[in-house]
Amino acid sequence: MDKTAQQPVVGGGLLLTAADMKGTTVCFQAGDEATFSNAFPGLGVQKVLLPSLKSCYDQLRQGKVDSVFGVREQHVAHLNTVKEDAWYVTPIVIQQAYALAWLERWPYASVVNSALLTWKEGSATAVPSYSDSVNKFLAGRPVDIMFSDPETATAGQPKWRWGLLASTIALVALYMALQVRLWALCVSCATTHLPAPWRRPPYTR
Repeated sequence: MDKTAQQPVVGGGLLLTAADMKGTTVCFQAGDEATFSNAFPGLGVQKVLLPSLKSCYDQLRQGKVDSVFGVREQHVAHLNTVKEDAWYVTPIVIQQAYALAWLERWPYASVVNSALLTWKEGSATAVPSYSDSVNKFLAGRPVDIMFSDPETATAGQPKWRWGLLASTIALVALYMALQVRLWALCVSCATTHLPAPWRRPPYTR
């Protein structure tokens, strides 16, 4: 792929849109090509199917394919552990907490790409960090991934009001205790004033 003809170029790599991929050779992990075809019907690409994304990255390094298709987080995990000469990320079918997708060229794409690259390289403070976000996603906690400056890092997260919670629990416990006491009184009254057939006869010799 002619990198100079594509926009935008970040860190020697490329954040590709679906339009960028048209007419190129794309490597897929077997099974993912159906997802791609359903999301981008009619987009003409030459497909190379391999058993793993690692094999696709090898093909990319050797220049045998133009790009690799996959979920953004798979690319993040790979690029976080392997030093790559170029950063290639393909369109995203399902939006994740820190993944954006656009089908056509977007005028603000370069700004987004620069922000992603800054976050990836850790050259600016972000909460949580790039590696923390990756770890959270791989631990099955994608909803925990959010970023902001440190002063607003907890914005949007629920804050427990422990005093109110404790008061609520205490009131519920008091209510239950009163219910039990009332039930005991009712049983006591009922057994005292039962009609004759149900009352224990007085003791006689």
